[in-house]
Amino acid sequence: NKILSCACRPKKSVEIRTLDFRNQHLAEVPADAFKNEATLEVLLLDHNKLTELRKELFCCRSLFKLSLSNNCLQCLPPSIGSLCNLGELSLKNNSLVELPDEIKACKYLHTLDLSGNLFEVLPEDISSLSHLANLTLNECSLRKLPNTLGRLGSLCVLEVRGNKLRSLPACIGRLKSLERLDAGENELELLPESFGELQSLCDCWLDKNRLSCLPASIGQLTSLSFFDLSGNRIETLPHELGLCAALCDLNLSANLLRCLPDTVDGLTGLAGLRLDANRLLQLPQSIGRLSALCDLNISSNLLACLPPTIGLLRQLQTLHADCNRLTELPSSIGSCSSLTILSLRANLLRFVPDEIGHLQELRVLNLSANRLDCLPISMLRLPDLQALWLSDNQTEPLPRLQPEDVLAGKAVLRVLTCYLLPQLPVPLATLREEDELDDFNSMERQRTVQFAVDGGESPSDAAEDRHLPKDLPDGRRRSGPPASPHPRSEWAWYVPSGMRCPCLSS
Repeated sequence: NKILSCACRPKKSVEIRTLDFRNQHLAEVPADAFKNEATLEVLLLDHNKLTELRKELFCCRSLFKLSLSNNCLQCLPPSIGSLCNLGELSLKNNSLVELPDEIKACKYLHTLDLSGNLFEVLPEDISSLSHLANLTLNECSLRKLPNTLGRLGSLCVLEVRGNKLRSLPACIGRLKSLERLDAGENELELLPESFGELQSLCDCWLDKNRLSCLPASIGQLTSLSFFDLSGNRIETLPHELGLCAALCDLNLSANLLRCLPDTVDGLTGLAGLRLDANRLLQLPQSIGRLSALCDLNISSNLLACLPPTIGLLRQLQTLHADCNRLTELPSSIGSCSSLTILSLRANLLRFVPDEIGHLQELRVLNLSANRLDCLPISMLRLPDLQALWLSDNQTEPLPRLQPEDVLAGKAVLRVLTCYLLPQLPVPLATLREEDELDDFNSMERQRTVQFAVDGGESPSDAAEDRHLPKDLPDGRRRSGPPASPHPRSEWAWYVPSGMRCPCLSS
């Protein structure tokens, strides 16, 4: 006994919950969206040519995620407040100049991306979005943030990179849940004292601003793990910085630092420290107590020597000390047993200590543009050495070294030499101390980030992501919601051609 289906019997309706209309060159929202208004939860309309939104769209009361990035929208209709269940809203890369007050009716909104629009100010009512956890406002021409920002008690991620902000509101200290802050590439001159009240802050980008100092309250940031202050005008660091015991990565490149506080040894978990392109005359002895330090960059400073305590850095893997005034290396350098890359280009070195032969992990050694006559015979005991650079015009990474006997006083020493030695002396710059780094003073801080686009990523893909923060070099996400895409490339400082190593003349 078979039960036959009747052709006239109505078919069971299919509940459409997700519609994806990305990259369809659409000039208006398709009618399919309205036909499923009762069940539609996710609507993706990115990368189209939408100039306005039809009112029928706002009858989709079940809509949870609405993505309208990379369109041509100039305004958001007040009807947006009808989407009472909306949780994620992306409007990045449009031409919006303001938000309707009715957006405060979207009380469950937790992710809002407004990057790449034309806002100069945000409405005070944005503070009514009490569930907002991720707020992205990169490159929006913002001149200030609302004083009500501190009411966003659930905010975890705040991105305001590439705006025109001169200050952060004092109420920012009330954001007790804030974990990631990206305020790089603005015009910030001072941080409010309340900045130290951001108890949950883990990752912070303040690069390429106009900061000349940090508040003492910075020492209260006991959860801070990553801190980028590169490209500012900082002359001194507060002693309280040493209280940030959770700090793993600290970037102070391209500032005006002449010294480091002795309390730097409090950063016992610090793994990466960038101090290149400053005015450092010496490093504190306490730097040897940074027992977790793996990467240290002190290039382009005024260092004449390294402290003997450098040998206590047993975890150090890369040391960049190019473009300084180093005349010798401490023998303790041979105790940096994990060192794989040692770059000492453009210094005033006349000899290398025998202890260099103890660096059994060393793979790359750059000694070009110094004043070396020979190398120690102990370098024959470097089993993993893959590159030895003795000249900028060198054609092969590992030149052949020959042992040779030389007379040193009444003693005969066994040394190593090759066709690249002795090195030609490089004339010293004749600038006075106060003028030696005029290039740093006179140059305008570079306010763009250069990306090396991955092989699998087209230039157009990189352009579309221009408003997103970068990833950390170790692959950790820099900012934004955990599921949001970010460029995979790393950025490097662009050094203008007029900026020279302080130890060399042109």
